[in-house]
Parts: sequence; C-alpha cells; structure tokens
Amino acid sequence: MKNPTKHHAPADDTARTTFVSLMTVFGTAQQLLKDRMRVEQGDGLGPLHLRLLCLCVEQPGGTQQQLANLTGRDKGQVAHLIHALEARGLMVRTPDAMDGRLLRMSVTAAGANEVQRFMAIETELAHHLFGELAAGEVEQLQALARQLLQRATTRPGIA
Repeated sequence: MKNPTKHHAPADDTARTTFVSLMTVFGTAQQLLKDRMRVEQGDGLGPLHLRLLCLCVEQPGGTQQQLANLTGRDKGQVAHLIHALEARGLMVRTPDAMDGRLLRMSVTAAGANEVQRFMAIETELAHHLFGELAAGEVEQLQALARQLLQRATTRPGIA
C-alpha cells in the first residue's frame, strides 16, 4: 500500500516553492526559445525536435532508445519526433550493419544546418540567462542541476 502523501502548507513548503520557481524559469525559457525559433525558422519544429538533431550530431549513429534515454522521453514520443524530422529531410534512419532490426539515426546536411541555427539561438538565450553569473555560481548551479537530474532519474515520478 502506498504511503499517504504528506500535505504541507504551501507558504511553508520550501521544496514546492523552489520547484515552482524552477518550472516557471525554465517554462519561460522554453517559451522564449520557441518564440525565437518560430521567427527564425518558421517550419513548425520545436526545441525538442532540434534537441534530438543536436544529440544525433553529438553522438552519431545512436538509436531511438538511446535518444529516448538522453532526453528523458518515452520511445513513442521520440519516434513521433523522428518521423517529423525524417519527413522534413533533416534526419535518416539506416539499418545497423550487424543487426538489421536496429536502426541508426543520422543527420542530413539540411539537418546539420538546422542544428547550427538552433545552437546559435540556444546559445544566445543561455548567455542571456546565465552569462552574468560568477564562475562559482555557474559551478554551483551545474552541480545542483546534476544532483536534481540524478534524483529525477533514479526515483522517477511521484507515484
């Protein structure tokens, strides 16, 4: 039987307040990224589409499952994104030489161009948000982000 959820008074719940603050900051950052992409790319692709392309450039020949693991998305979501990228000629899937059932992802020349444009937008936004932080603050923020990601992936969800 599940343990009953503990209820905290919202005003006194530092963990929840921190969570809401982070979600708000990154939700706003994601919206800024989407808005900028809409203006500069205008092709209906979202940040997650381009994040997949970036991962394929960083780790050529990856599989759909590897992309799902790297993005924290389920395999079905990743498959949907991959289909959209293939339909636009930005990515191709090729059978693995050793195991034909396994498909390897690669980025086309057009996809590589989109990655460059996306990375420029992403870099500009990153500098806007984090560029004025002191080196110690950046290190602390990165350490906290790694710790939070580790918690999220070792104990996913709240179920």
